[in-house]
Amino acid sequence: MSVWKIVPELAEYLTLNTQKTPLDNADFRKALHYAIDKQSIVDTVYMGKASVAKTIVNPNVFGSNQTVEGYPYNPEKAKEYLEKSGISGETIKIMSNDNPVRLQAAQIIQANLKEIGINSEIETVEWGTYLQLTAQGQYDIFIGGWVSGTSDSDIVLFPLLHSSYKGGAGNRALYDNLEYDKLVELGRTSVEGEKRIEAYAKAQEILQEETPLIPLYYKNDNIGLSKKIKNFVPEPNTIHNFAKVDKE
Repeated sequence: MSVWKIVPELAEYLTLNTQKTPLDNADFRKALHYAIDKQSIVDTVYMGKASVAKTIVNPNVFGSNQTVEGYPYNPEKAKEYLEKSGISGETIKIMSNDNPVRLQAAQIIQANLKEIGINSEIETVEWGTYLQLTAQGQYDIFIGGWVSGTSDSDIVLFPLLHSSYKGGAGNRALYDNLEYDKLVELGRTSVEGEKRIEAYAKAQEILQEETPLIPLYYKNDNIGLSKKIKNFVPEPNTIHNFAKVDKE
């Protein structure tokens, strides 16, 4: 058996309910972002088989802006933004579906937030309830993931955060920013590659500033392949082409 190591076009992230106190406060959201030790999650939960994310658009995807600074783990800066937000004494809930790996990540995030003075509770729900509650905005924060099935930023930035997709359509952060909307609309409609890249780069810079989502990491995958199987090439978007696959 041979083993393929691929980096799927996938990002895991936290969605923040931008319409709900205290997550409607941008400084509070930044405090959360600086408080999370993403590398610790990568090392302990994924055993190093992931990389810290700066943007929700995976680096293998067209239009990913890897020049954004991201939010490196910095508890002192997190405390500064928390103080700037003027918010204290709040307890927030971190929702996860009943996935043991996500629950382990949630526990580390909970401990990180505790270190800067933010209390949190982990709420575990089954998959159907998770989809229903997050679509209805009945949450504070939830752990999610997204595969870029088309290998293009449009499939990430438009459905996840365009204002017309609020709720179950995809924008569960309930994010609303006119400038952002115009940029991802330009990226969707333009036929000029450079204009699309520029639009998506600027859109990701807005997300860097307003942080409605907190990118966590890009996960790696290992695929076991029997030596009897020939001509199989794994695709980063996880939509594999089996048309040319042969078997001895």
